[in-house]
This record gives sequence, structure tokens and C-alpha cells, in this order.
Amino acid sequence: MWKFVKLTGWSAVSVVFRTGSTLVLNKLVALSYGPAGITLLAHFQNLIALFTTLPNDGVNVGVIRFLAPEKPDTANFRSYLVSGLVLNLLIFILVSSFLLLWPETYFEPFIPGLGEPEKTGWFLAFFAGILLLQALFFVMTVWQAKQQLHWYLLMQIGSAAGGLALAASVAFSYSLPITLLAYLVGMGLPVLILGLWRWRKTSAAILKLAGQRKHFRQLLVFLGMGASVLISSKLVDFWVRDYMMNSFGVKESGFWQAAAKLSDNYTMAFLSVLGLAYYPQLAARLGQPASLKEFIRPVFWGLGAAASAGLLLFYFLREWVLLLLFQPEFLPAAKLLPYQLTGDFFKLTSWLLAYLTMAQEKVKLYIGVNLVSAALYGLLVWWFTQTFGLSGVVQAHFWRYLLFWLFLFVWFRKYLF
Repeated sequence: MWKFVKLTGWSAVSVVFRTGSTLVLNKLVALSYGPAGITLLAHFQNLIALFTTLPNDGVNVGVIRFLAPEKPDTANFRSYLVSGLVLNLLIFILVSSFLLLWPETYFEPFIPGLGEPEKTGWFLAFFAGILLLQALFFVMTVWQAKQQLHWYLLMQIGSAAGGLALAASVAFSYSLPITLLAYLVGMGLPVLILGLWRWRKTSAAILKLAGQRKHFRQLLVFLGMGASVLISSKLVDFWVRDYMMNSFGVKESGFWQAAAKLSDNYTMAFLSVLGLAYYPQLAARLGQPASLKEFIRPVFWGLGAAASAGLLLFYFLREWVLLLLFQPEFLPAAKLLPYQLTGDFFKLTSWLLAYLTMAQEKVKLYIGVNLVSAALYGLLVWWFTQTFGLSGVVQAHFWRYLLFWLFLFVWFRKYLF
């Protein structure tokens, strides 16, 4: 538990920089482009997530799972490393091909007139930025698995600062699509400066390309689980946001996106704790049931109490926070926060148990729960927005994660008492 607390301290430093840069970016876009800009920022970040979800929530989770107990100079370490790298590259190629089949659906909100020759440069810069970002996350994954947290932290700070700096440099002089592109490229640049140099120092053995089919297949299991996350969160979020913009307009949808953006910031902080301090230790204890339970129980109830206290404080300060992070035009978003925050409590605490499902490689359970949850959410969004208007989307969010939490709580109750 003491080790968990120390690792949480590392993640807290990381979160301060990442959250701070995100808040400044939101404020920058809100001031420069208004509620419509916040909606398109969320849409763009969702587009990036279509590339990064499969690696981050699938392949890279498996890489951490299998690299954590291995020493860097072993054949198994090199094999898992190569297998993960190859899968990351394949994902980039497949997702790029998929999106380019329907460019109007995914890119039209950012660059109207897709067929014009001058738009080619935007596309090239976008895909180059995505490739850099995937490389950044993979390098950070290896450091995370081996608990080299000082290098992980330095890379994360560099990524947050780079994205914000490039976006700020063009925000007041260029259109929103250029600002978004600068944000993407800036986030990936640290992998060229720090990542490749440090990679050469610590993991040059990857050049031996010592991959094994067995290890490749093991990571494919995690890729399947990551695919369920991609479908149940990012693709569904893309559909919901498109539905909301068509139903309520870009500006009205911006109020909902402001509430969601606030949620994204503390969600990022929570996931940072899970990724750095929780999941690696969870994976290391899988072969020791007593130790696993002894670890999960205090973490689940402790983080649950912390999340509830933080969300309650956030609710009482909601109008002040909206004014600080956005501008007075966004105050209508305060009416959406009660359902948003309550749903977030169940979302955050349910992930503690969802990570256990992933670590134990309960593939059918993990994929099934995610897909059912996504289908339920899509149905509830349509039903509740027809009945309650704009607030229906946050009500759907609440009911989705309440039911998700209840299922996982009952399933894993033996670890909690």
C-alpha cells in the first residue's frame, strides 16, 4: 500500500502538468472560437482517440502486463517489445485506411472541401502527428512497465507542453483546424527529442527483432479487448456528438461538451493513477490471490471515497470553475453537471474493477460488458434527448455507468469485503 501511495505521488506530478495544459487549451479555444470551438476540439480529440485507443487500451496494456515481470536483457522482453511495436504499426495502417474510406464523416467538420489540393498538406501533417503520438505512447509504455517513472514523467510533461505551446502560437492568427493540427503535432514532438535518444540507451535490443508468434498471439488478446473499448467509447462518442450537433446545433452541444470537458480533466487524473500506480501492481499480483485481494480492497474503497469527496467539491464550485476555465457564455453547462458528476463517480470507480477484468484476461466478460454498455448508452441518448432535450445526454451517461458499476461490483464482490 505504501508503494501504491508513492507511485500515486509520481502520477500526481504528471497529472498537474497534463491537466494544467488541457485546461489552458480549453480556455484558449473557448476564448478564440466560443462554444462551437469546444465542440470541434472534443470532436478532434475523439478523432485522435480512434487511433490511440486500440494501442493504449489494448496492445500497450498487454505490453505492460507481460514486460512487468521480465528483465530488459531477456529474449522474452525483446519478443514482447517487438510484437507490441509491430501491432502498433498495423493499427496505424488499418485505422488510417478505415477513416480514409469515409473522409466526409471523420474530417469534414475540420477541413470543408476535402477534394481541394491545398488540403493535402493538412492530411499529411495529421497522419504524421498521429504516428509520432503512437510512438510516444509506446515508449512511455515500456518505461511504465519497468517503473522508470522519472523518464515517463519527463516525456509526459514534454508532450503536454509541446501540444499547448504550438497550439497557442497559432490560435489567434489562424483558423481552428490549424490550431488543432498544431496541438496534435506538438504533443508528439518529444518522442523525436527525448524518446528516441533514451530508447537507444535502454532498449537497443529491439533492433534484433526477436519476436515470437506466441507472444504476438498473447498481445492479440489484449488487442481484442482494446477494440471493444474503441467501439464502446470512442466510436460511440463520435456518433453521439454527431447526433447532438445535428439535433441541437454546434453551440448548444458546446454546453454539453463543456461539462464533458471538465469531466475529462479529472478522469485523466484518475486514469493516470490507475496506469502508473494500480495496474502494474495488479498484474504483478495475479498469481497471489490473497495479496491481490489485500491490495484491491483498500485501493477501491480509498479511491472511491476520494472520488466522491472531489466530485462533491467540484459540484459546489461548478459556476466558478466554468467561469475560470471557459467564459460566462458557458454557464448554462452548470445545469448539466449533477447527472454528469454522479455518472462520473460510477464510471471512475467501476474502472478499478474493469482493470482487474483486463489483467485476468477475462476476454469475453470484458468485451461483452463494454459492448452491452455502449449499446445501452446509444439507446438511452436517443430516448432521453427526445424526452428531456439537451439534459437527456447526461442522464443517459448516469444510467449507463450506474448499471456498469453494479454489474462489476457484484461480479468482483469477493475482492471488496
